[in-house]
Amino acid sequence: KTTRDQFARTGLMHIVAASGTNVSIVGGAIYLSLLGIIGRRKAIIFSILGIGIYAILSGLSPSIQRAAVMGMITYFALFLGRQTYALWGLGITGFLLILINPYIVFDIGFQPSFMATLGILLLDPVLKRVTLLSKGLLKDDLSITLAAYISLSPLLLYHFQSFTPFSLIA
Repeated sequence: KTTRDQFARTGLMHIVAASGTNVSIVGGAIYLSLLGIIGRRKAIIFSILGIGIYAILSGLSPSIQRAAVMGMITYFALFLGRQTYALWGLGITGFLLILINPYIVFDIGFQPSFMATLGILLLDPVLKRVTLLSKGLLKDDLSITLAAYISLSPLLLYHFQSFTPFSLIA
């Protein structure tokens, strides 16, 4: 509990939290591993199943629910041969999760997961156009981190009454 509180207070909880990155790794690893063996459509089905199994094994926290449903929607769109739009995927995911459990909007795990994703989708393209961030090897990492941090700051202030610029560097 002490370690968890320290991560929360310093704004570094996302480092140890299961997230969309984990879901992307699971889905992508399954898809790429099976693509040449069983074909695209079957590899997509196994990726969706793998994401579901990962979500269950990791405890179905609200942040994992958001990431898993969004990942499954993305793979389902690929299965149907449709183009994927992450912002639509996030909106549909939010709608479905709230439909299943309206109280999820009050969950401290769902709020940052949803807001960080929304911030990345909306702010990252804008930040990449800023001249300072448009050059160098770290431009993608820096703009994504800034986008998530900017969108999460109000939630961190509200829930933890702290603002830690150090977490941006970390």
